[in-house]
Amino acid sequence: MSEIKKAIQDVYDKIHLLGNIQQLIVQHIVEQNPEFMQTYIAGTLSIDKVRKSFSDYVLQDDDVPDDIKIFMMEMNEWVNEMEEE
Repeated sequence: MSEIKKAIQDVYDKIHLLGNIQQLIVQHIVEQNPEFMQTYIAGTLSIDKVRKSFSDYVLQDDDVPDDIKIFMMEMNEWVNEMEEE
């Protein structure tokens, strides 16, 4: 494996580890404070690129419940309205 591939794999592994740690921390906090999840989700979806990517995934996956699809459509409409103002 070339040095560049090794470096990329190393960075990927570290990012994956950080993601796992973050997920455990968030899960623990949510168990102690369920309202935190709303703030966490809102903060995450406030990033346009993340929201668009998640929206595309939700709307294309037949296994995602309709209420989540409707929620994401409403959220995107709200964001579009806010951006127009």
